[in-house]
Amino acid sequence: MFYGPAKQEGDIPIVDSTPEAFKEFLQFFYLGTVKLTADNVADVWNLGKQYMVDDCCMASSNFSEETLTLDNMCWGFELAILFEQDRLMKLCEQKISENPKEIFKSNGFLTCGSNVLARILQLESLNCDESMVFDGCVAWAKAACIQKGLDETNMQNLRNQLGDLFYEIRFGDMTAEKFFMRYRAYEKMFSTEECKDIFGMIASMDYQPPKFNRNARMAVLKLNKNTDQLICDRIDPTCLDHKIYPFQNSRDDTVFSSNCALLLKAIQCNELFHSEFECNKSTSNAAHSTNTIPAEMNVIELSNERCNGERNGRYIGNNNKIIYDAQVILHSSHGTIVHLSTPIVIRPDLKYNITFKFNFDGCYTLMTMKPKVQMEQGVEIEFHKMNAWYHLSQGNSIRSNRIRTTVDQGLVKQLIFVKSEE
Repeated sequence: MFYGPAKQEGDIPIVDSTPEAFKEFLQFFYLGTVKLTADNVADVWNLGKQYMVDDCCMASSNFSEETLTLDNMCWGFELAILFEQDRLMKLCEQKISENPKEIFKSNGFLTCGSNVLARILQLESLNCDESMVFDGCVAWAKAACIQKGLDETNMQNLRNQLGDLFYEIRFGDMTAEKFFMRYRAYEKMFSTEECKDIFGMIASMDYQPPKFNRNARMAVLKLNKNTDQLICDRIDPTCLDHKIYPFQNSRDDTVFSSNCALLLKAIQCNELFHSEFECNKSTSNAAHSTNTIPAEMNVIELSNERCNGERNGRYIGNNNKIIYDAQVILHSSHGTIVHLSTPIVIRPDLKYNITFKFNFDGCYTLMTMKPKVQMEQGVEIEFHKMNAWYHLSQGNSIRSNRIRTTVDQGLVKQLIFVKSEE
């Protein structure tokens, strides 16, 4: 520009950078050591790209990675998107997915552009309840209104700021209770048809709305550095009394809850026998015949709602979902480990029912089990005694089921989890 074949005469105006950023950019021509600042790194990076100064682009990328915090993570994410930096982009996506609660409260999130919000909403690995995603979007929309001089208490203004990004919120992952709380607070953000679609998604996994993103998020939790997995062993080693327990209605239910977010990877079952005779031979240490027993396994996420007025209030609400189903083979000669093809996200505010259904009346043996299991890293799994009816959505129909569980007996012997790193 000064002496080459593209030489320009007179003063050369720099119109796409501030003077401060241009001074930082000039360091790469005249200094052996450069010093960048967060306020100017985006403009410096842009100048490096425009004038093809590779060292400048590399230094700007490294500086952005080294100065990332949860508060400015969205700023780094925006730079990664703008300059198409895959490594920085993956780092930001990982940190945002692992720390959504902190990210949604950060100033960097509240002031980020709609393109960054769109990329966050498209992440399949956000490790939080979807109601938190909705709350974050509302906070972002309010901040956008304030920045533009609009009334942030006007529901239509909030909706206009979100635009079509509103449909990227996975309302189908919410419970009816949590959605209703937000609908009551922000009623005018929703049209009548949108409410119908949202309740349709919550009630049935098969319901496909025309606009909303129906895909459930799958949180990819980071493995803890100290252990790859946590094993919830229900067997009480202090009790040596074997019991023979018959199935009721050719099925077994195990209801449990966790005090923290986990991934359920596998389920280990006790030996399963066709008859009481087989059980007696097992408890007496005699040889018994080997049988394989087909079964249908479901994992059901139970709603926190209770429907009063039906069967003395012993009904659990309508918003129960099958989140995993498979055909499995159980054994009578040894226990069976069922490895889940896709790990299941276990949330701390819900109960889960593991159901096995058989096509015969059988029985099984087991030692007395613990109603509550304390594991490493403060993880606690509690098993629940229940005798209640619940509604389960399947396709376009809703059928009634009954849960009858005990906490000292059951087919499920171990639950194998992965815990997120704090």
